[in-house]
Amino acid sequence: MGEINILTSDFSAEYAGIANVRVNTKRGGSTYHGSAFYNNKNSALAAWKLDDLNAKAQFVPNAIQSTYPNPYFNITDVGGSVGGPIPHLGKTWFFAAYERDYTIDQLKIQNNNIPHPSLYTGDFSALKPSAQPLVPSSVTLTPEEIANNTVADSDGNLHFVTIPSRLLNPTVQALINTYFPKIGLAAPINPKNGKILGGFKTILPTRSVQDIGTLRLDHDFSENSHFYGVYNVSSQSASARVISLPMARWSARRNFPRLAILRSTSAALLRPFQTAAATRFGP
Repeated sequence: MGEINILTSDFSAEYAGIANVRVNTKRGGSTYHGSAFYNNKNSALAAWKLDDLNAKAQFVPNAIQSTYPNPYFNITDVGGSVGGPIPHLGKTWFFAAYERDYTIDQLKIQNNNIPHPSLYTGDFSALKPSAQPLVPSSVTLTPEEIANNTVADSDGNLHFVTIPSRLLNPTVQALINTYFPKIGLAAPINPKNGKILGGFKTILPTRSVQDIGTLRLDHDFSENSHFYGVYNVSSQSASARVISLPMARWSARRNFPRLAILRSTSAALLRPFQTAAATRFGP
């Protein structure tokens, strides 16, 4: 940006409201110039956050996780700018800038309702007979499957001990293998409801990317009359692999074109005004 003007009182009706903040982008100069920058902050070089230290102190090893997972983050900020005169167009300059913020952070997951992984494959043998699912009336089992995969209660109703593999949906199994947490079968199970005893806790990576770009063109008709156009664009996306919404992802894009004509009443006193034709658009 070239300058920031903060108007708090005694300004004309051109600027509505009781306060006004004006941000002007830089304009190109008579010579070519540019800059570039790179900033990075990551967990390998930074101290642990206070909440991570507290969580580690309160962590209790279990069958799912024997040690507290090391927190991880990586924040990268890279960009640059370039400006100068446009060849063969006298008194016309350009300025362009671009910046990308790339952040990998952590998402703490805690869920006390995750079923034991043995249930994903249709194995209910670790459950109490009363918690084992009934065989639906719409399902027809072979005599061999009734003998090997079911058990009858006192009322004669059949309950699945294990679901025959032919009844398992391969698409659902593929989704479970892709998005559900990898929990070993040795994890303790609650025989009353099939959930993992003590719940499930882990840390997953999240990613967010923000791109910001600016392009400005300036033309000087005279010492007192100027024209410029600015195009600002911002795009942001984020994603996280979580259990409740495995494909959670969002993105946003905003474009801000702007045109203005600036004219000063004298060379010594510059009092620019923005014409009624100046426009500003959002998505």
